[in-house]
Amino acid sequence: MTISQKLEEVTKFMRKSSISRAVGLTPGGFTNILTGVSIPGSDTLLKIARVLNLDPGWLIDDSRSLPAVYVSPREIGSPIRADTSNLSSKEKERLAEIDAAAAKEPRRVVELLK
Repeated sequence: MTISQKLEEVTKFMRKSSISRAVGLTPGGFTNILTGVSIPGSDTLLKIARVLNLDPGWLIDDSRSLPAVYVSPREIGSPIRADTSNLSSKEKERLAEIDAAAAKEPRRVVELLK
């Protein structure tokens, strides 16, 4: 599953405007991520994962499907900081690769996320 597919499934019963506000995106920007029109950078991915209480590694690993148990997001309110301390070096490298590709070749990012 791609990042957009996972996020669409996880957020299908949630208010997208609340999520986008907590992440620091416009509702349209978050919708573009959900539909695959836009590919988020690593900082945005980490913020989304934190807001939704998701494992960032799960989001970026295409081989992992939806978790059997989903924990609903905690209350939104505090500022969000990207925390990569709990990611493996492989996951950090993958995020860096996505960021680099997003800056240079947006189309390449789509290939990386497939």
